[in-house]
Amino acid sequence: MDIVIQELEAALGASSVSTDPDDLLAASHGTWPVEVKLARLGRLREQMPRCVASVTSAAEVAAVLDTAARHRVPVLPLGGASGIVGAFRTAPGAISLNLRGLKRFDLDPVSMTAWVGAGVTVQQFEDSLREQGFTSGHYPQSMRLATIGGMVATNGAGTFSTKYGRMRDMVQGLEVVLADGRCITTHLGPDASTGPDLNHLFIGSEGTLGVIVAAQLQVWPAPACRRMTAYAIPSPERGLEALRQTVAQGLRLALVRLYDEAEAEGLWRAVNMPPSAGLLILGQDGRADVAELEMRICREILEGQGAEHAGDAVANHWWEHRFDWVRIPAWNDRPGGIADAIEVSAPWSRLPDVWNATREAIAPLCTRVESHVSHIYHVGGSVYVIFYAEAGDDATAIELYDEILDRLLGASLRAGGSVSHHHGVGTAKARWLREQMGSSFSVLEDLKGALDPNGILSPGVLGLDRHPPSRAAAGPVLTRRCRHSARTPGTDSSG
Repeated sequence: MDIVIQELEAALGASSVSTDPDDLLAASHGTWPVEVKLARLGRLREQMPRCVASVTSAAEVAAVLDTAARHRVPVLPLGGASGIVGAFRTAPGAISLNLRGLKRFDLDPVSMTAWVGAGVTVQQFEDSLREQGFTSGHYPQSMRLATIGGMVATNGAGTFSTKYGRMRDMVQGLEVVLADGRCITTHLGPDASTGPDLNHLFIGSEGTLGVIVAAQLQVWPAPACRRMTAYAIPSPERGLEALRQTVAQGLRLALVRLYDEAEAEGLWRAVNMPPSAGLLILGQDGRADVAELEMRICREILEGQGAEHAGDAVANHWWEHRFDWVRIPAWNDRPGGIADAIEVSAPWSRLPDVWNATREAIAPLCTRVESHVSHIYHVGGSVYVIFYAEAGDDATAIELYDEILDRLLGASLRAGGSVSHHHGVGTAKARWLREQMGSSFSVLEDLKGALDPNGILSPGVLGLDRHPPSRAAAGPVLTRRCRHSARTPGTDSSG
């Protein structure tokens, strides 16, 4: 590794390569609750990288991967470190590839697309767009920390995904550096019949097949108005049926948040309303007349399912406090406390079963369980299951977390759901991904072996082993480089 560090310093400059213990520790974790416990136990150092290499261009990314491939050293791409699925718990002694210096921003206002560097945070991207009268429509709760590269790599979804889509819908093109140092740009422009869409090879790949350095994303004119309102819901099943009908009638709401009674209780109390039922918050963006019409149609559908209009106060309160997410971190800070928000998805026909089965599976192990739906589509939606549990100490809390996760994901699969909707898989859900994919998992392994024959990119993430299948790994070590020198002045993240 000393030789590796010397080569990285020669390629990037000594100031861009750090072995400082504080930098290594900061690069060794995200916000996964288990990592909070590992930190309290003093065990995060077990998964620290050997160095942090900070890059500002695709050529520099290629230089790092060239060095890593020749020495067969693992590389873990690092964005905002906001992930909560254990993506850093894979390869101690690796190179942490800090992508936050990839800051490109180029807007095409006519085509309504923008090229944005992987290191730009979602908040920075939105702020830049707003200055020019546009929006991404992408508002994840992590937007102040999460980077565009990380959101693409996990196929992330924002709060308003029902209207604006998630990353798979937003991405029009990608610039990616492969494990062998090649810089590629995927298909650009609107849909075309030109072979497989390679964007979808890397969207959701979580850094295992290539390093995303820039993305071309669709953007929207900033909405003229935003309407939000709330309804008291008699049962989750009635609420889900109402949401299914809105989609079936062609409505595309911007915001959908259906809470069970347990999670709704705090929101009702915050606006001095009696916590007597579940809660549905709806929102719409766009032209005022269109928004008003769609909200009126939604009201007709909801009242047909026994919902009662509850005014706008609780919806506006939620919007104003949507980043005040302190209960889970506060619980995890307690000795022996463990809490998390696990999200899965299912088609409409299975969504009520998944909602109920996941809750019931973990309730005996938990102090409190809450659920909500916050993303819906033509064919189904997602379910968040939020749990709070207690153990005797932090080490036991980690064991309890593993049991809760196993029960929850197993229940989701048996009921017809998935193991993740938009947080990704990382290492936390890796064994369950293999079960969900079944025989198709071998195709993913083949892709890994073909694109990363030395197994250096995010080993263990998605359940992909450090050593790809032998038929793909039998060839020579591949170390082709980008044509540009890593030290070329002015080279930006587009390569």
